[in-house]
Amino acid sequence: VVSQLPSGPQLANGALARLAAAQGNYPYGSSYLNLGYLPGNEAGLRALSGAGGLGIVPADFVEGQALAQFPAVQGLEGVGTFRLVIAFSVEAEGLRRWVEQVGSAHGVPLAAGVGAGALPAVQPYYQTAPRQLAGLAAGLPGAAAYESLRGAPGRGQARSDSLAAGTLVMVSVILLGNAAGLSGHGRG
Repeated sequence: VVSQLPSGPQLANGALARLAAAQGNYPYGSSYLNLGYLPGNEAGLRALSGAGGLGIVPADFVEGQALAQFPAVQGLEGVGTFRLVIAFSVEAEGLRRWVEQVGSAHGVPLAAGVGAGALPAVQPYYQTAPRQLAGLAAGLPGAAAYESLRGAPGRGQARSDSLAAGTLVMVSVILLGNAAGLSGHGRG
C-alpha cells in the first residue's frame, strides 16, 4: 500500500490490520506492506514506477525497516512487476494520475474504487477500448455490487439497503405531503 495523501498511511494501516485479522493467515511483511506517504503526485508515481522502483521508498511505514528484508517484496522491482494495481480515490484526479503514470505507462492492469461523485469523470477509463481500467467500483452501489459478486454481503450491501429504505421513506413523505396539500388547497 502506498498513499499520495499524508493521512493515507495511518488510515490504510488500520484498515489492513482489521482485514488481515478477519481473514487470518495474512501476516504483515510477508503478505502485504504499508509503504507510507508518496509525495509528488505525478512525479512521485513516475519515480515509483520508474528505474528507481521500490528503491525510492527507504523503509516501510509500520516498522521503519528496509524493504529488502520483507518477503512481500522479493522479486518485485517496481510497479511494472505487479500483476494488478488497485487504486482507491475519492476524486477523479487521483485516479487519473494512476491511470496515466502507472497503468498506461507500464501496461500494468489497474482496477479502481472511487467515490460516487468521481464516476462520471472516470467511467471513460473503464468503457474505452482498450480498457484502461480492468475493474471499477464507484461509491456505495459499486461496493454493494462487488460484495454481491463475491457472494459475501457486508457493510456496502447493508448501507445500500439503508440508503434505499431512506429514499423510499423520503419519497413517501413527499407524496403524502403533496396529496395533503392538494386536498387542503381545494377546500381553501
